[in-house]
Amino acid sequence: MAQDEMETAKNDTLKYYDKNIRFKALPAALTVGTDGYRLAKTLLEPNYQGFSLQASTNILYNFYLTMEGGYENSTFEHSLATAKNRGQFLTYGVDFDLMPRNKSYSVIFIGARAGTATFSETLDYRILNEWESVSNSVTENGMQATWVEFVAGIRGNVYRGLFVGFTAKLKTGLNIKNEDNLALRPSFVPGYGKVNYNMGSNGGFEINLAYRFAFRRQYIKPMKIKKQKK
Repeated sequence: MAQDEMETAKNDTLKYYDKNIRFKALPAALTVGTDGYRLAKTLLEPNYQGFSLQASTNILYNFYLTMEGGYENSTFEHSLATAKNRGQFLTYGVDFDLMPRNKSYSVIFIGARAGTATFSETLDYRILNEWESVSNSVTENGMQATWVEFVAGIRGNVYRGLFVGFTAKLKTGLNIKNEDNLALRPSFVPGYGKVNYNMGSNGGFEINLAYRFAFRRQYIKPMKIKKQKK
């Protein structure tokens, strides 16, 4: 009796996870979304504008190729200086799903990504002395930067193909091209965030709003059922 129940459970499991799907490594869906945190910050902060478009697709049964591109315009005001930063960024990498057998395609993931940005910055400042106030401006165009991100997050299915999630990022290894030859050291890098030259890393947080467009059934690795000893 117990043996029959085990065989039935095994057959049901294999039927549900569809072990015989061909082309298991090929993508089964494309998930497209945006960062809700950047949208909210754009609405709430007058000195910031930003938007990003995110996309990911599965390879095998628990790996996802992921990409994000967008722009950020930031203004930082101080008593004697104002810095205006404008530019675009792109990140790309791989995420690993820690719960690949979830039937709603919700994911808990960790991953790594490379980032790149092209941007410009203008610094308007004043110098005060006993006799006068001198205003000046410095602009650096065409700056380029690269970095690495380590990410962890969750994305849950809330209704049909709609997903909501959160991503935490640790960004490190910032490299600004020809930094020693720049007339202006940037205070901000789009996609990376504020630059702290005394620290080698930066943090980040995203609110992911996405929709999953499925174009075939996704392969899910069958669950192994241990046979009970007689």
